[in-house]
Amino acid sequence: MFAFRYISRVRKISLILLFIVLLAASSEFAQWPDHHLQVFGNAYGIRPGNYKALTRDIRGFVWILYPRYIQRFDGKRITEFPLQGLNHHVYADHNGRIWVSSDTALMRYADDVRGFVSVNIQLKDSHCAIGPVFGLPDGKIYLYSSEGLHHLDTTNQTFGRSMPLQSDQLLHATDLFSTYGMSIFFRAGEYIYAYNLKS
Repeated sequence: MFAFRYISRVRKISLILLFIVLLAASSEFAQWPDHHLQVFGNAYGIRPGNYKALTRDIRGFVWILYPRYIQRFDGKRITEFPLQGLNHHVYADHNGRIWVSSDTALMRYADDVRGFVSVNIQLKDSHCAIGPVFGLPDGKIYLYSSEGLHHLDTTNQTFGRSMPLQSDQLLHATDLFSTYGMSIFFRAGEYIYAYNLKS
């Protein structure tokens, strides 16, 4: 305090203001972070309650899947696309493609004019149950079905016959499915199976 008496009045005011600014800045950084939560619903055209799945693509669009259509939401506007069948799964891959699957068909987003177009799948049985499309860390895209896995042929955008996961007699359910790393998890009968695609 002794040295403070000999400082000029202008410097005293400058030091006090600097102290106040530093105090205010330090209290700014000491606060809890803000967590922003926005609610989107009917006012934006989103129909909550009967959607089946959500995904976000590489451009930041949110795709909201309903049983008979899909909506693309950019944060302000909704664009709606009709779909065929009763749809269950939507997937946005690392290349920006959007895939939608129902029990019996697979579709891919083409553009805003054509919407979603059918994708060819090489199946042994036309009554095969179709499951989700998924990607793995190695960049490959697969389709899961009751016949097994189908690998995406990127040259013609079709899914070829890839590999059965068990014997051909074992019917795989397509409603319970997940991935982690290079492993897939699926239900068949009363059991849950883990299958590592790398080994």
